[in-house]
Amino acid sequence: MKNKMNKAVRFNPDELQLTKQDIIEMLDSISERFKRNSKGNYKFIISVEAMKLGIRMMDNETLTQIWTEIINGFNELLYQNALNGNQTWSENLKIVKDKLRKL
Repeated sequence: MKNKMNKAVRFNPDELQLTKQDIIEMLDSISERFKRNSKGNYKFIISVEAMKLGIRMMDNETLTQIWTEIINGFNELLYQNALNGNQTWSENLKIVKDKLRKL
């Protein structure tokens, strides 16, 4: 009998594994942090709530495609930032934007 720890991972890390509910819960968490100072963060709270509404209205195919691109973009930013520790964040952002435009 194989140990559970020895089982191979059976998912593609490049494909979105999150569900609508996972994304909504993450946005709920962000919204709750903003609500600690609701007067100062009202614009952010409204924006997060609008994002949640948009996600609820999206079909799963569109949601998957959009969030896959968002996550891949952020992963690329983090990767470039790690590679180019001597560059500013804005320089890394420019590299990633240029790279994404070519895709």
